[in-house]
Amino acid sequence: MRPGRDDPSQTLAIEIAVTRKNLEAIRAVDPQAVLFTNSWTLLDRRRQAAALRAILDSQERLLSTSDEFCLSPILARAWALPHAPDDIEERIRDILTVWAGKILDDAHRDDYELVRFYYRKRVEAFLAQAEANLTAGRAIVDDRQLEPVYREIEQGFVRTPFVVAKGDRSAGTPVQAVREVVARHRLTEAELKGLAASATAP
Repeated sequence: MRPGRDDPSQTLAIEIAVTRKNLEAIRAVDPQAVLFTNSWTLLDRRRQAAALRAILDSQERLLSTSDEFCLSPILARAWALPHAPDDIEERIRDILTVWAGKILDDAHRDDYELVRFYYRKRVEAFLAQAEANLTAGRAIVDDRQLEPVYREIEQGFVRTPFVVAKGDRSAGTPVQAVREVVARHRLTEAELKGLAASATAP
């Protein structure tokens, strides 16, 4: 029998997909627009920076609960292929991020290792520069200030294998992580319904 709308396994799958989509959408919001709202004080902006870091924490928590959301199993299968080239892992990391420097973030995936070792580092670089600019009374972060830092992060991710220690990933289930995320970020029933509708729309 194919699972229907009321099937518990399908309901849980939708909840997990919706939560992933919500976290990705929040993280993808332009931090420049958020942190440099004219009416906010420095304390307001620092609170928003902390909230953005909390989103990243929640993304990593949820994504680390299942091999389905991780790159490491994909890389392991790639290495197991007959005649796999010595740089196969580097090629995969390149395709997922900079595509030989031609198409930045083309894949736009939210796998655990991408969030932890790639997107978080770029967000932290932005927040560090934003803090310096805010403290100095400068209104915005000029992207040109960050280009060398971003380039170093991007190339570092491609060229240097990441290491996920045994205890790094969450021991809980995706369902447990979803419940924690919903509680942590206090999504309303209306927000959850709206996200569910958008996630399941054709």
